[in-house]
Amino acid sequence: MALTERMIAKVKVNKLIALNGVRNEKRTYRAIDDEQYFGDYTLSEWEAFRNDLKENGQKSLISLWVEDGQIKIAEGNHRIQALHQLNIEYADVEISCFYGAEKKVDYKDLLGLE
Repeated sequence: MALTERMIAKVKVNKLIALNGVRNEKRTYRAIDDEQYFGDYTLSEWEAFRNDLKENGQKSLISLWVEDGQIKIAEGNHRIQALHQLNIEYADVEISCFYGAEKKVDYKDLLGLE
């Protein structure tokens, strides 16, 4: 992939929550064989993940890709959902644009960046 622009920014979580992952995934609650999950986590694992995020903050950047006229989450679906559930307003994000996508998509406006 040809990277043509990259930036680190603080983005409002409510702007991120509507985005899909690069494989169009979204994280939700679900049941498998009578056990509850959130995404790939059991509910107890999910609570531990959220508590760690609440107590220690975001340890790594959420990665967004701008490509083919869309903004997608490359890494960080679970973190976005946890931040949202914890009512944390901003996330630290790395935004990577490929093949000149920054000229086709006003990602800064869509993500509420100045």
